[in-house]
Amino acid sequence: MSEALRHVGLEKYEQWQAWRVLAAVLHLGDVGFGGDDVAEVDDATLEALRTAAALLGLELEPLRLAFVSRATHANPDPNPHPKPNPNPNPTPAQVSRTIHVAGELIAMHQP
Repeated sequence: MSEALRHVGLEKYEQWQAWRVLAAVLHLGDVGFGGDDVAEVDDATLEALRTAAALLGLELEPLRLAFVSRATHANPDPNPHPKPNPNPNPTPAQVSRTIHVAGELIAMHQP
């Protein structure tokens, strides 16, 4: 695999970065959500979120907050507001969208 990636132009460090991001995405897929009135990361899956944060070079709390809150950009208040949790069992499309949004947030906060 390494040779094939090198053949398409990815050097060793770039390959390592790609594998690291892939591992983080896989860990994010293990994160479960619950909560009554507001969404929350299940305690049983918090370690998966912690591992993903470490792999992405992020702090745990901002990543957790990105998954369970939303920001209202029309309001001058930059504080996120909790989202209600209408469905504790998300569909694959919802999980995919969450991962996509997380990726956008990560990209915005990388130097």
